[in-house]
Amino acid sequence: MKTRDAKAIARVLAGIRINKIADREVKQTLINDYLYLRRIVKKFDEDWQEIVAKFQRDWAEEIPVVDRLRKEGKPLDGHEAYVRAERDASDMRQALESTEVETLIKSVPMDAFVEALGNDGLTFEELAILEDGGVLE
Repeated sequence: MKTRDAKAIARVLAGIRINKIADREVKQTLINDYLYLRRIVKKFDEDWQEIVAKFQRDWAEEIPVVDRLRKEGKPLDGHEAYVRAERDASDMRQALESTEVETLIKSVPMDAFVEALGNDGLTFEELAILEDGGVLE
């Protein structure tokens, strides 16, 4: 599974009101899956923040100048290296999000999951994300 998929699944699981789930097995499985995925997301966030901090340190003087030019809609002539560095940072983020991570997710049956949610349903898209990620079978 790619890091971006782990982030999407963790986001959906974070929105579930776990205390509303009566089925202990479904609840415990979802808690374990969420906590596992949360660690993956936390590692991604830490790595990304390190890249952002480095970029900000390296370009501290130029950031406000480029921001002002962009707000004013002016060309970024003379700031080509900065724009390349921005693009490189964006590429690094995409690479981090595309990193394959080991998945130790335990699936729960779709019908047990839907029944356990009761009136606190999810959208079709959220269900699809969970199914694609292996949380639901």
